[in-house]
Amino acid sequence: MELGNRIAEIRKDNNLTQERLAEICSVTRQTISNWENSKSYPDLETLVLISDTFDVSLDAMMKGDRQMVSEITKEQKQVRRSKIVMIIAIGILLLVIGAEVYLHLNDGNTKDVYISDIDSEVYTEEDYDEAVSVVLRYFAKHYKGCEMIGIWYLGDDKFHRMKEREKMYGVDEAIVLMSAFSTGSADKLKDHSLNENTVYSGWSWTLVRNTGGKWILKDAGYGNDF
Repeated sequence: MELGNRIAEIRKDNNLTQERLAEICSVTRQTISNWENSKSYPDLETLVLISDTFDVSLDAMMKGDRQMVSEITKEQKQVRRSKIVMIIAIGILLLVIGAEVYLHLNDGNTKDVYISDIDSEVYTEEDYDEAVSVVLRYFAKHYKGCEMIGIWYLGDDKFHRMKEREKMYGVDEAIVLMSAFSTGSADKLKDHSLNENTVYSGWSWTLVRNTGGKWILKDAGYGNDF
């Protein structure tokens, strides 16, 4: 007996209308009609629902309907294939997330940095903020195991030093920022030229740009005669 006839038989044996069976299976009445006329088939989950609800084995429902068995087998393969693809995708995603976390686990910490206000007749607050952002991004990426404490502008009184750097690098503008940061234990430091568990104050950052361009970090460290 074909599955469609078997579903119709089960419905009639239980004195159900197509509308009532549709409610039980969470489908439309037309869908029930299509099943009973073998125009379409219920999915495996619905077949299990019918089997449990009316105490009819799946084997008895599908026995003799080779096409239905073929459809179910195909569906099971598709579900199995989809699960495998999903597992692989989740695995790749977890690897990517894990790698990302590992790469940034010991990034330079700029979370609680104190950024001093700028008092300058040469640079605008926007100039200063953009330069500070460049420094903090660089610090986060390259000063792993360190924590930025504070950052400030060198000062207009040292503007001649910045003019020297403009000439040195052949650019239109240069700005120098000063900073203080602390280092953690040696095993967390990326730059092993830094001493562990030390506070570095007066660490300079020289940034340059041409008119209309973006600030570019050129050098950083001690010994810049500021």
